[in-house]
Amino acid sequence: MKNLAIIGLALTTVVGCGQNKTEAALAAQKVEMENEQLRDSIRIVNSVKEQELAEEQLAATAAAQTSQRTVVHHTYATNTAAQEAEAVPEKKKMNNKVKGTLIGAGVGAITGAAVSKDKKGKGAIIGGVVGAGVGLGTGAVLDKREKDKANGQ
Repeated sequence: MKNLAIIGLALTTVVGCGQNKTEAALAAQKVEMENEQLRDSIRIVNSVKEQELAEEQLAATAAAQTSQRTVVHHTYATNTAAQEAEAVPEKKKMNNKVKGTLIGAGVGAITGAAVSKDKKGKGAIIGGVVGAGVGLGTGAVLDKREKDKANGQ
């Protein structure tokens, strides 16, 4: 803009110095053409900058889409003891019969496979069945003791 003002001031000075009207008109046209060229070059520069900016935004958007992260915000509220008891159901405990059966079957199968000379699979099955039976019996005795303790006997 300053350039346009300077050119206009220079043109006025030249015209005012005694040039004839034809030369002044030609000089004015020349200045007008130079101003139009200046405007066109500014438009081109702005257009290039806008295009570069659009390409950068497109690249940033593509990069953001490939590496999106999910952010989870947790809010914690204080609950009363009664609300917490209702919210978290208590897990059922395995009774002693089930524990004894599982442990007995595992130990019996390992022992049966180790003791068997020829057929390890058959020894493991027999040992597992016997171990499960013994474990079940032991678990039943332990469950009975716990029940008696709970009843106060």
